[in-house]
Amino acid sequence: MIKGDFVMKCNNCGTEFEGRFCPNCGTKAEQEITPTAVNDLNVDSQSVVDVKEEVVNSGNAADTAQTFANNDGYAAQDFNVAQTFSNNGGDAAQTSLNNSQINFDAQPNADYAKEYEGASVQNADVVPKKKSKKLPILLSIGSVVVVAAILIAVFFPYVSNFFVKTFSSPGSYYKYVEGKSALKLAGECADSLDVLSEKDQKADSEISLEISDSFKQYIRTVAPDELNTALSEIDSVTIVTDSNMKGDDSSQNAYLKINDDVLLSCEVSYYADNETMYLKVPELSDKYLCAKVSDDEYPFGDMQFTPQDLYNAIPKSDQIKTLVKDYFNITVDNIDEITESGDTLTVDEVKSNCTLLKLEISEEDAVKILEGILEYAKDDNNLKEIIENFDNELNLDKYDEDEFVNVIEDALSDIKTYSGTYDTSLKIVYNVWTDGKGEIVGREITDNENNFSFKILSPEEGNKVAYEVSFETEGQKIAVVGSGTKNGNKVTSDMNFEINGLKMINISTKDFYMENNESSGCVSIKTGDDLMGILQMTGMNSELTSLINDSELKFTLDGNRKESKFNLELLVNGENYLTLKTNAKISKAEKIESAPTEAYNANDSAEMSKWAESLKMTEFLDSIKDYTFLSSLMGISSNSVYNNYDSYDDYDYYSSYDY
Repeated sequence: MIKGDFVMKCNNCGTEFEGRFCPNCGTKAEQEITPTAVNDLNVDSQSVVDVKEEVVNSGNAADTAQTFANNDGYAAQDFNVAQTFSNNGGDAAQTSLNNSQINFDAQPNADYAKEYEGASVQNADVVPKKKSKKLPILLSIGSVVVVAAILIAVFFPYVSNFFVKTFSSPGSYYKYVEGKSALKLAGECADSLDVLSEKDQKADSEISLEISDSFKQYIRTVAPDELNTALSEIDSVTIVTDSNMKGDDSSQNAYLKINDDVLLSCEVSYYADNETMYLKVPELSDKYLCAKVSDDEYPFGDMQFTPQDLYNAIPKSDQIKTLVKDYFNITVDNIDEITESGDTLTVDEVKSNCTLLKLEISEEDAVKILEGILEYAKDDNNLKEIIENFDNELNLDKYDEDEFVNVIEDALSDIKTYSGTYDTSLKIVYNVWTDGKGEIVGREITDNENNFSFKILSPEEGNKVAYEVSFETEGQKIAVVGSGTKNGNKVTSDMNFEINGLKMINISTKDFYMENNESSGCVSIKTGDDLMGILQMTGMNSELTSLINDSELKFTLDGNRKESKFNLELLVNGENYLTLKTNAKISKAEKIESAPTEAYNANDSAEMSKWAESLKMTEFLDSIKDYTFLSSLMGISSNSVYNNYDSYDDYDYYSSYDY
């Protein structure tokens, strides 16, 4: 046990005291306080076995408690001690021991050493450690930053749009909102093209048609026996393809499958080093045909470019975005009449408070726009680079810049001749509605005499959204119109295809999303409320009318830039009849096998004869004769080929080859 009385002396007024505050001046004891006496300090004489940093008083841990000694009984000597103790029942004690000199050669001293393990301090007066105020402050600042970031993310589009709209002319504001939209669309298109133009890629696809027993049963009641026989043999028809592009070489494989059997396949490969294409149909022959791609005299010679050339010819995303930006600005800069007003856009009872931008484009404006585009194109290096690259990659006529400029100059000359003969009575009117974020929610193209109108509208009100795509002229109107709800970016809606207000086809969506080259959700198409009455008036067969009324086309899609799945189902009274499935995936290219060492030259008649002799027609026809409908299509019934030739191989297939 450690025992002792400690008297503190206030550094402010000099008063000696015990406790937390000076009784004379009130100064806190946590300020630097000089100990004036150490009375009756007794330490039991046992060697210290550990240095402990925990002192327990009524179950609470001390912040620091240190006693120095070694395990062999050597004691620490000549300590300078500064200690503050508390007798607050369970409060943490604080002890600071400054060892100015430790003599590890000294002998054990009973006055200064004791065994200390799990010891407690009793009846000690100590100033409790003051809690740090920094952590709560940091947490508060962090919370404010997070909330501010969220608010900025949510409201920044509204704030930025407000300032642009408030401090810009109608023309500048239109350029701002339409420019954002145009660049976004151009970016999405460019990203899609970038995926295609990437080198060393493999593309796999599969398209299959599945025929259900319910459909076969229905066909039996309405179709001729030949069709029933054919369908009875087929559960599915599938086409599988894979295209592999590695460097400048490529390979493509295709398979036609009936049910689970591969009926016919094809292998095509191209090698850039010798500019040669190879073709093999394994079911017909084990031998390859080959031809030079670059030679017009060869059967494949009219193909002057490879798939990789086509991908390389696609403009890069930055080039597309630059084109859109430059020529959009030219267009807007040559429109004189742009006005701005407030308006309420309403579709199917969904209302949105909008800004309406109205552009009136006269014939003179249209000529100025065309002239401005052509003048800019003459010196547009970005456009010239796109055209030149396209020509070079696809082996077209070599790009000639002088000829390019001359064509533009001729067009400008024709425009100047036309100038001054404008019809001022007719103007094209382009209306654009924008919401509070500066996003375009509606467009309309019409004329100043309302002879026609084409609209694309999509107002939003809370989580409600509506759509209208319509064309109207001379009192006749066709439209797709409807409304629904929006959860995030996914839309669930009910719409109708209408002709002069009559609902012909119903279109509904569930969790539908299509943006940023991603798509998902479900689309359902059924007959509209008014279509059945029209069909009945035409005298259509009642069974067919009933079938149409009970039918539903259901699209399900899920895709992104690298992979997509698409299903189309024909349902009758909710029961599946037919299913069309498509799957596509783009992945890293695989190694392409070396070019075949043996192949028949497609331009050499002798070698073509040898290839024809290698055809395995007997085996092929035997493999498909179990399919009655295929035998009929191929003309290989028992009354045709079998009756005319002792075997399939007796037929001179080569004689019909057209060079």
